[in-house]
Amino acid sequence: MYLLDTNVVSELRKIRQGKADPGVMRWAEGVVSNDLYLSVITIQELEIGILLAERRDQEKGKTRAMCRVSFETAEYTANADALDTLRILEAIRLLGLTKKARFYQAL
Repeated sequence: MYLLDTNVVSELRKIRQGKADPGVMRWAEGVVSNDLYLSVITIQELEIGILLAERRDQEKGKTRAMCRVSFETAEYTANADALDTLRILEAIRLLGLTKKARFYQAL
C-alpha cells in the first residue's frame, strides 16, 4: 500500500509528457496501481491547486478541472474520509506496527 503525496501525484501527471522526474517514473513502473491510495488531504491540496490554476489560466484550469472530485461529489468525500482512516489502521495492524505506530486523525 502506498499513500501518495501531492508532489508524487504531480510528477505522475507529467509522465505522459515525458517531463516527470526519472526516479518517480522508475518507481511508478514497478508499482501495481491497486496499491496506490490518496488521502483526503492530498485530494484537497490538488483541488486547491486546480482552483488556483483556473484563476490564473482558464484554459489550463479547464483541463485540470476534470480531476476535481470532492466539491461536486460529496459521497466520494465521505467515503474517502472514512475509508482512508480504515485502510491506514488496517495497514498498521497487518504490518504488525500496532505497538510502534501512532495514528492521529484531525477532524
